[in-house]
Amino acid sequence: MGSLTGGIIIAVTFAVTFGIARAVMLYRARREAERKRAYAEFQQLQKSLQPPSKNKSKRRREQQKK
Repeated sequence: MGSLTGGIIIAVTFAVTFGIARAVMLYRARREAERKRAYAEFQQLQKSLQPPSKNKSKRRREQQKK
């Protein structure tokens, strides 16, 4: 009976360890995805706040008027 109990304890320990490791990996992946999404939104907001770019000829004309 002793070796059977030892085997069960090892199997349960492995299953618990595997479950914890998987939970940590999923948590980190979710956090990383959220960080990337927030950064993409931040970049989109920055881009929308920039004035529209003018092409070279328009810039030259405006500079000549001044």
